[in-house]
Amino acid sequence: MNRYDDAFHEWNNSLLFARLRMTSIFLLLCYPVFLYVDLVLLKDVGNPLFLYTLTSIHTSGFIASLILVFIYQKFQKSESFMRSSWPHSLIILFVAGYVLASALSSLNSHRLSGNIDAYVVVLIGVAAVFPLRPRYFAYILVPCHLLFLYVLAQIPQDDFSLHAKQINTSMTVCISFFIVLAFHSYRKKEFNYKREQKESAENLRKLFDINPYPLLLSRLSDGRILLMNERAQKEWPCTAGDEERYDTSYVFQDAADRQEVVEQLRKTGSIKNHVLQQKSAPGFTRWAMVHYEVIEYDNIPCILSGMTDITELKKVESELAKHASIDLLTGQLNRRSGIEALQQIVAESRSSWISCTICFVDINNLKQVNDQYGHREGDALITTVCDVIRGVICADDILFRYGGDEFIILFTGKSQEAVDALWDVIWQQFLAINAAQKKPYLITASHGLFYFCSGMDVTIEDMIEQADAAMYKEKTRRKKELSDMVGGAHPLV
Repeated sequence: MNRYDDAFHEWNNSLLFARLRMTSIFLLLCYPVFLYVDLVLLKDVGNPLFLYTLTSIHTSGFIASLILVFIYQKFQKSESFMRSSWPHSLIILFVAGYVLASALSSLNSHRLSGNIDAYVVVLIGVAAVFPLRPRYFAYILVPCHLLFLYVLAQIPQDDFSLHAKQINTSMTVCISFFIVLAFHSYRKKEFNYKREQKESAENLRKLFDINPYPLLLSRLSDGRILLMNERAQKEWPCTAGDEERYDTSYVFQDAADRQEVVEQLRKTGSIKNHVLQQKSAPGFTRWAMVHYEVIEYDNIPCILSGMTDITELKKVESELAKHASIDLLTGQLNRRSGIEALQQIVAESRSSWISCTICFVDINNLKQVNDQYGHREGDALITTVCDVIRGVICADDILFRYGGDEFIILFTGKSQEAVDALWDVIWQQFLAINAAQKKPYLITASHGLFYFCSGMDVTIEDMIEQADAAMYKEKTRRKKELSDMVGGAHPLV
């Protein structure tokens, strides 16, 4: 037995009981017509037994209808009565009464006019209006029809007419039974489906509400929010004028992001781990990971969106990325990140015009400073040189540490003359620092340039090697100048 059977039978009995009341009211309204027919139209029929039988059937129907309406009005609001077997018993009794009354009425009419149409009409009508459980309907049909066939056979008539009426009424009985069977089966399936849908919705709502993460249920078509769980309501409190809220500003980055997600959802039905960035307040960025699932809610295609705040995770990820790409001493890019930037420039040069000057920088005398003054002072020398260079070059120029005392600057979109001018400024700042004599050693650096542009067939290793070679030439040239300046006390190495 299906787990919804008891609930269905209770619901079906309640429906049929209400229909029984409507039928009784209809019969009561029709009784004046029946009375007029019995007492006026058929008063001269010439067959007292026919008229007496017809009047008795009509009067019995009137009394039974009155009783049923009274019972319904008195007990319809009584839950104990509606849950008892009484409604079902009354339905069976009255349906059986309708079928039996129609059979008797048809047999009565047959004695006068040979007509049995009332029986056929009532069989079809009862089957359509009162879809009982098929077995109960069969319990009513079989004895009533057998009685009808027996009495019909006792009425004098030719065999052809008798057999035709027996066949026609028997076929009508079969048809009425299959009508009941079809209607009852359909209503049961529909009821079970609706109960399953209701239970699914209730279970969804329970899971929805107890979920510790913000959940939204919104229409797939326009994004109107239908449900928000408690966590989501705390996350996004409802304000005045927010009776109709839409999901775009909650679980999507913007309208374009929603459109892209919806198109993918229509194809796949679900999307996992969709990362989005939102501006939750001026100057504050929020990161979230969202799972989307297409479901039906109240027969409406909807998006179930589950959000996890990953802002802190993104901060950690950013810090890890920073440590992975930044030289801890200088705060500039490390060798791996710098080479990746240079590779990107070379890759872009294959599809569009681009120029870049590679400046190879070597800090002079770092080893001597480390040996004579310690590594802390050597670190200070490195950071001072980096600070000077970063303070002069542009924000879009890339400075990265290539080795211990070696750095590379990537000047994009600048001519070699412009780069030379910038290096002259850097060199003058070195001289100014040395003139202040804040350190017991000279702060200088040598540089070499290599100009690269689109169309050149050269590898990254070759670029750096040629810039390195140019740096050593400059180191040699500057060596004599500085040696003369300080009397040869600080040779360049």
